[in-house]
Amino acid sequence: PHSRERPDITYVAIIKQAILSSPDRRLSLSEIYEWITTVYPFFSPATKSWKNSIRHTLSSYQCFRNEAHGIWAIDDVELESYGNGSLQKRDSS
Repeated sequence: PHSRERPDITYVAIIKQAILSSPDRRLSLSEIYEWITTVYPFFSPATKSWKNSIRHTLSSYQCFRNEAHGIWAIDDVELESYGNGSLQKRDSS
């Protein structure tokens, strides 16, 4: 069983874990939510605030790309940068 305590991990890392746990390395937003609530029970399916943060994180960081039909994946180039400890937000322009 997974801990019900707030995980000491960033949303970026949680989303990365979720996507990388998928056999084809891509998930829909609802699948990301489901994975998070299963692995980190601290996040209640009924609570909206963390879901807003997940959506914001997906759209703010270059390491995530939105593919056709609302499927999210990790950008290969950005994944390599992430592995080196470098994360960049998307340009706001």
